[in-house]
Amino acid sequence: MLSQYRAAVTTQSEIDLIKQFSNDKVAEIVKIESEGESTSKFKPKEHLERSFLDILDQYLNELLKSCRFENYTSARFDRGDMDIVVNGKKKSSYGKGYCAFLNTITSTALAKYLNNNGEYSPGILIFDSPILSLEEPADKISDSMKDSLFEYFVNNLSGIQTIIVENKIPSINYKDANKVIFTKNKEKGRYGLLNDVFE
Repeated sequence: MLSQYRAAVTTQSEIDLIKQFSNDKVAEIVKIESEGESTSKFKPKEHLERSFLDILDQYLNELLKSCRFENYTSARFDRGDMDIVVNGKKKSSYGKGYCAFLNTITSTALAKYLNNNGEYSPGILIFDSPILSLEEPADKISDSMKDSLFEYFVNNLSGIQTIIVENKIPSINYKDANKVIFTKNKEKGRYGLLNDVFE
């Protein structure tokens, strides 16, 4: 019996020693990892390859040309600002409506890049009122630009589910696109986003 007790005490001592050794090693690893964190920060801009920028520029130019952007001559993606530059002007130099439109163009180009070239693609684009602010007097634009944007969505984004929430959509051929119109009328069409929820 005494020999079993001694064996148990010895075994427990060995277990405690192994646990202490393990805890010490974990503490060393945590210390090394935390030291590395403070000195090396991930800088995504440094990892953008030229091929990515070239393809994105190609998509931006294709989109702006297809969407009949007014006075369009050229576009590129600026690595410094991580934003679109059109006709040599930063997006911020345009009005609110044009900025919203250019955000839509840039998002579409990025989604297209991921769909065609990325290892992983979300396969979905969601826009909230991409042309609504183009109705404001300061940014009033031709209907052809709005129509062309929606025509681009219908004709060129296969493989990317595109959901657009807009107050007033252009009168174009939507082909097989699924249009859901919220009527706020219980008797006609769909009342709102949530079924059987009324004001």
